[in-house]
Amino acid sequence: PSQVSTASAGVLAEQTGDIVVTAEKRETTLQKAPLAITALTADTLKQSNITQLIDMNGFVPGLTVANSGSFVRVVSIRGIGYEATDNLSAQPGTSFHIDGVYIVSPYALQQDFLDLQRVEVLRGPQGTVFGQSATGGIVNAVTVRPSTQSVEGTAQVELGNYDFVRASGTVNLPISDTLAVRATVQRYKR
Repeated sequence: PSQVSTASAGVLAEQTGDIVVTAEKRETTLQKAPLAITALTADTLKQSNITQLIDMNGFVPGLTVANSGSFVRVVSIRGIGYEATDNLSAQPGTSFHIDGVYIVSPYALQQDFLDLQRVEVLRGPQGTVFGQSATGGIVNAVTVRPSTQSVEGTAQVELGNYDFVRASGTVNLPISDTLAVRATVQRYKR
């Protein structure tokens, strides 16, 4: 299988060394992983204004994300995906994970990406590692881990017509040398 990374991820690899991915539920470099993976770093997501799964169209080879008529996102990799969106008991052929945890509800695919370190898209059957709902592949959103190094935070506010307000904030609080808490909140109103 070929290994694909975005142009900015390739530049990052030249500057800082290797891109670390957790595609096989263990850390390995993108170059050593025996899978077809696209890894979008947090900087790539921000520069490309990718805030939701549907925004990834055109950035990942073989990945298609579309809206269905019933508030459900249809995700397919290489043509295999969630073809039965009106039947909520059907299992999708492409699965979505956050930090390796399978997200069952197709309605959850509409959520915003918050505080991500990277998004990994694995193409091809991943059933051995990720279960039966990964025939086409998986999309794994990896969040930023809490850090014991320093207190840090970010905030963002977007305003628009029809009283649109989207505000989000993240804070990282080290509690001790071995314990830290990281929290992200979002307010979305229109």
